[in-house]
Amino acid sequence: TQSTWGQKSCLFTGYQSSHRCASLLVTFLLSAAFNMETSRKRARAATPDPADKKRVGRASVPLLACVRDCVSRWKTEVEEQAASGHVESQYLLGEMHRKGYAGPPNLTLAVEWFSKAARYHPEAALRLGNMYHTGSYSFPRNPEIAFFYFLVASRRGDESAKYLRDLVRAEISPVAAQDIEAQTISFLKRRR
Repeated sequence: TQSTWGQKSCLFTGYQSSHRCASLLVTFLLSAAFNMETSRKRARAATPDPADKKRVGRASVPLLACVRDCVSRWKTEVEEQAASGHVESQYLLGEMHRKGYAGPPNLTLAVEWFSKAARYHPEAALRLGNMYHTGSYSFPRNPEIAFFYFLVASRRGDESAKYLRDLVRAEISPVAAQDIEAQTISFLKRRR
């Protein structure tokens, strides 16, 4: 199934990837909605409006609730696509879990979805490589696993991964590097 926002260039951001565009747009909307709701709550607490009691029959949906509902539906759509094997959606779902869109951040699920997308999506492999190289997000630092993912991303054409691959290669033994290169070739040749 094709995403409801298609694969055309987004006029709002200029990105070719609809998921990147949607990710940026949702981040912007959540931030704006949260700031507006906070301002409204402060204003209401300072000066209650007597006209509010007369608005019977008109539904007032706070912007933040509306945006959260939109994000929840977006996440559901992305989850369905990711479960059916759509690689871009798998990567996006990993980012959603890592950043905490539509819920608290969940790094275990982020790594799971990045791992599923890594074979075909260089940014997912790069993200995993960075997580294991820096030991960030409460992950143990592991240069060998980082080298593997940087190698996968570099073989998929990511230029920054090539630099990081060479940087991490210096941290591991030459024998380990050869073994990991063989594993990477096997990993990339394997079908789903």
